[in-house]
Amino acid sequence: FHEMTHLLAGHGGSQSLNEGIADWVQSRVRPGRSTAFIPVGVNPHAKARRALAAYPYAFRETIGAPGFYRWSGAEIRFDFYYCSWSFTDFLLRQGDMPRLWSVLEANGKPEAYLAAYGRSHDVLVSEWAAEVGGSARKR
Repeated sequence: FHEMTHLLAGHGGSQSLNEGIADWVQSRVRPGRSTAFIPVGVNPHAKARRALAAYPYAFRETIGAPGFYRWSGAEIRFDFYYCSWSFTDFLLRQGDMPRLWSVLEANGKPEAYLAAYGRSHDVLVSEWAAEVGGSARKR
């Protein structure tokens, strides 16, 4: 379902939003089932909290942002997926699916967040991080 979401939604210019929506859809279509690297019953918000504390602030800045990232190891790549999933869930709770799609279609560009949510990407990421209890290491 993750990969089918990519096929249906396409691949925009934000790897984080692409993977976040695919994991979010998969969790809704097949709740309670393990898939790929996601074990049964995983809580993406708890994983995000741990990841935000483990990695430098620059990692946090990639969540929901435009661009594609090459992570050096499996753990950081998986944590990026969990954070992207958690952030996508946060965005959907801030509005509705059309708002999220408008940001996805704009490749996660800063002006798309302002238009859709009335808040900047940086503010939304800070609100999300505060909600999950994640305090990223400073630069």
